[in-house]
This record gives sequence, C-alpha cells and structure tokens, in this order.
Amino acid sequence: MKKSSVPQSKSFEEALAELEQCVQRLEDGQISLEEALRCYENGISLFNHCNDLLNKARERILQLTGEDEQGNPVMRPFKEPEE
Repeated sequence: MKKSSVPQSKSFEEALAELEQCVQRLEDGQISLEEALRCYENGISLFNHCNDLLNKARERILQLTGEDEQGNPVMRPFKEPEE
C-alpha cells in the first residue's frame, strides 16, 4: 500500500482544513471503498502533519517560557512594553 505524505510547506490551517474535508467525505458515506481508503490514508498523513506542527509550536513555546519539573510550560504574566 502506497504511503501518502503531506508537503512540509503545508500550513497547519491548510492541513487541518483538508483533514476536515476528508472526515466529511468519509462521514457522508457517498464514496467508494477504494476512495474511502485513500481518503483515510490521506487523513492519517494530515493528522500526523498537524500533530508534528503542534509539537514544534509547543517546543518553541517551551524555549521561550521554560518548563517546570513535570515538563509543563511555566506561566509568566504578560508585561506591556514600556514606552
């Protein structure tokens, strides 16, 4: 079975919108079994791509804010820039 992949240049929002379309097509049930399998495979790739982007965003946030002993982001109050 051919493994579907998502272009790395696809944004989170683009991948999520495409994933939502796949889910809608599968839920409608108006496609053939073969088409449903292709849609499902593409959906899994899109899900993994979105998950990777979210993990990268989390890592960037942790780099900016730090983390506590349990690995949770440290909350810091927002400070307005002084004028």
